Amino acid sequence: MGLTYPILYDESAELLAIYDPGKPPTNSKYPQDYIIGVDGTVVYVNTKYEPDEMIAVIEDELAKMSDGGSTP
Repeated sequence: MGLTYPILYDESAELLAIYDPGKPPTNSKYPQDYIIGVDGTVVYVNTKYEPDEMIAVIEDELAKMSDGGSTP
C-alpha cells in the first residue's frame, strides 16, 4: 500500500506537551487513540480502547460534514 510512518524525535518534549492528554487512564504516557476532526484538529485522545466514546466522536464529526461544517 506504500504507507510510511515518519518518526519525530521530540528532544525538548515540546510536541508531547501539546498533545499530552493529562493524567492518562492507564500507566501509559503515550496515547494510543487519536481522532482528527473535520477541521484538522485533534478532537479525541485516549490511552485505552473506548469504542462507544470513539464512535460518538466520529459520528459528531461526520454530522459536522453533512451540515456544512457548522457545529450543532
